[in-house]
Amino acid sequence: MPSIRIENRTIEYELIFSSRKKTIGLQIDANNHLIVRAPQSLSEKQVNDLLNQRSKWIISNLDGSSQMSKNHEKKFVDGEIFLLKGQSYSLKIDFNTSEGGIVEIKDDQLIVSISPTISRYGQSVFIRNLLIDFYRKEAEKTIFERIKYYLKFFDSEPASIKIKYMKSRWGSCSGQNRLSFNMRIIMAKVDVIDYLIVHELCHLKHKNHSRKFWNSVKAILPDYEKRKKWLRENEYLLQL
Repeated sequence: MPSIRIENRTIEYELIFSSRKKTIGLQIDANNHLIVRAPQSLSEKQVNDLLNQRSKWIISNLDGSSQMSKNHEKKFVDGEIFLLKGQSYSLKIDFNTSEGGIVEIKDDQLIVSISPTISRYGQSVFIRNLLIDFYRKEAEKTIFERIKYYLKFFDSEPASIKIKYMKSRWGSCSGQNRLSFNMRIIMAKVDVIDYLIVHELCHLKHKNHSRKFWNSVKAILPDYEKRKKWLRENEYLLQL
């Protein structure tokens, strides 16, 4: 991963070249990672030179993004709000089961039942692991269902599909057409989930972010830019 030195800090960044880009674009994601989108005509050294010119913006926004993410870090306590397909649910912890742990939705509550024998020190980790498993299963159901719907727009199918926890990426398509999706996307509204699915399915044909790629996305989702913008601006809310 490329990096740049700014104010005695080594900052790694994800570099994405695009034939559509005329100028360099910067983004700080929910995990406080710098993403750089640059024209294909630029070399990595030229990108670093341009980043040095934007050093104040980078430092300011990295620090601001870090604070925003910290403000939304989950503590896994009663009353905390969790999202599922765009709906808000209040976490309720019940200490009334001898089983390994149960997660269920009732009305506007996300109820986690755990054994009262679990130590207070280990509760948050235990609850987080239960919720990760719950969200993964919910993501698998919805994502496979939505992929099945959207495959009618495509001439080929993915070689495999994986749903997993990822810190900084929402999805990917390998050169062998293996798709991966971040399970945390299940927290977003279904129209945003659909955008991510269509985005990755379009990579089956276009392995870049060229004009042809974005035209393919737009042909299926004419308002994709609105959905993409929502994910970019609200990804810090989709935390576990």
